[in-house]
Amino acid sequence: GGDTTGSVTEDEILTATGNLTISDADTGEANFNTQSNTVGTYGSFSIDSAGEWSYSADNSNLQSLGAEDTATDIFTVTSADGTTQSVTITVNWVNEIIGTPDSDTLTGTNGRDHIQGLDGDDILKGLGDNDTLDGGNGNDNLDGGIGIDTLTGGEGNDTYTVDNPLDIIIEHTDEGIDLVRSSVSWILDDHLENLTLISIADIDGTGNALNNLMRG
Repeated sequence: GGDTTGSVTEDEILTATGNLTISDADTGEANFNTQSNTVGTYGSFSIDSAGEWSYSADNSNLQSLGAEDTATDIFTVTSADGTTQSVTITVNWVNEIIGTPDSDTLTGTNGRDHIQGLDGDDILKGLGDNDTLDGGNGNDNLDGGIGIDTLTGGEGNDTYTVDNPLDIIIEHTDEGIDLVRSSVSWILDDHLENLTLISIADIDGTGNALNNLMRG
């Protein structure tokens, strides 16, 4: 029993962990035969005698996945009494879109996207699923669309559009004056200056210690 599945995602989440359990074991046999860096198709697997396992994907191997592909790595684990279990790792493809040093308009798919704008004043749209958008330098406009998205603007005066409370915005100090447009209740994190609420529903906006401009 225990955790018999895990998942990794190309270019993003490259490790998975879990814990297997043994029930009704004979005396002294409630442990697992250890494995260290057993090589699979897309990564390597390890497990200790207590059942704690880990999987580390080789991101270079994941690049062989095609559009919308989902693959699996399966590992067989044996306990001291000879009982076997399988741990199945789901390997997810990510659609990569890379812009130019100029100003680009880049639109993803309804699957998982990783969009990089590089330099220039870019417009990045993720559409569906959980996307990662990186504007790079310039005054960028980032909208992850539906899903739980991670948005990084970089240097410049960036605009973020969010629609999920679990969306993540990454900004650092002295990277411009940034605006968040939100259709859900939102709290401005550090290094984000301005907030505009864009929903007709009753939602809340909360500022931070900066000189915020709040609109609703």
